[in-house]
Amino acid sequence: MDKYKDVQGGKPKHLLKVDRVGVKNVRVPVSVKRGKENFNLSLSLNVFVDLPEWRKGADMSRTIEAINSIVSGQEKKDALEHMAMNICEECLKRFEYSTRSIVELKTTIFLNRSSVGGLDSLVPYEVNIVSELGRNGKSNTSLSVEIMVINACPCAMETARTILMEKMPEMEELLDNIPVITHNQRNHVTITLEYNEKLEIEIKDLIEFVEDRMNGSLLPLLKRRDEGEMVVKAHLNPMFVEDIIRDISYNMVRKFSNIKDDVKLIVSSESEESIHPHNAFAEISSTFGQIRKE
Repeated sequence: MDKYKDVQGGKPKHLLKVDRVGVKNVRVPVSVKRGKENFNLSLSLNVFVDLPEWRKGADMSRTIEAINSIVSGQEKKDALEHMAMNICEECLKRFEYSTRSIVELKTTIFLNRSSVGGLDSLVPYEVNIVSELGRNGKSNTSLSVEIMVINACPCAMETARTILMEKMPEMEELLDNIPVITHNQRNHVTITLEYNEKLEIEIKDLIEFVEDRMNGSLLPLLKRRDEGEMVVKAHLNPMFVEDIIRDISYNMVRKFSNIKDDVKLIVSSESEESIHPHNAFAEISSTFGQIRKE
């Protein structure tokens, strides 16, 4: 018999159910193998369960035990979203009084990218996963990744074109057929997938899809030619944040045709405006099926 009093197992003063109780910002290292690549990652985990109204407190140490049991036994082939759901399952085994568990996982993955001139850079991508599992077996997963790209403002470009034509009427024909000056913007594109069943998809494929649509990601190392190429590409295809999310949403359901209609797709675009003290933002929240119909 345990000589220490089970304070958590007592009766609370106020008989109210607690929706989420657990630990936040637990840092653990993991090694993940995807395809031919190995990723050594540092994860930040928030792990919660619900608590019935009749119990005073949760056994917090069990959340750490659940994390450790999955991380220490994790095979390199495991996907991050599978790992998060496995922690949910382990929590429900250990918290017999809880009806659901939630795991929030954050990490940064680095992929090698090359500039036009062939210079290599390691580019960071923020990944967020939220998994929820009920004791009835119902589950939900949200997977999101953020990609930083460059875009050019089409409105300022057309206004600048008109001004230049007024100032240099002899150049009107040329100015009417080439992209002209506008302001560049650092843009954050975030792709989020929400689904109930398992979804086999590579985070890297989502990243590369967005980069293909947006002429690559932002690179730490650029020489003069590289910088010029990036600016020219952006100016040849100026886009509003609305254009970006429509283009990505439309082409994503075509590219990933194996994803079921009921999977939710959220695409957002946020531009750090270079001539405004605020950001521009747009978002589409729909399902693959609805976008296919539209």
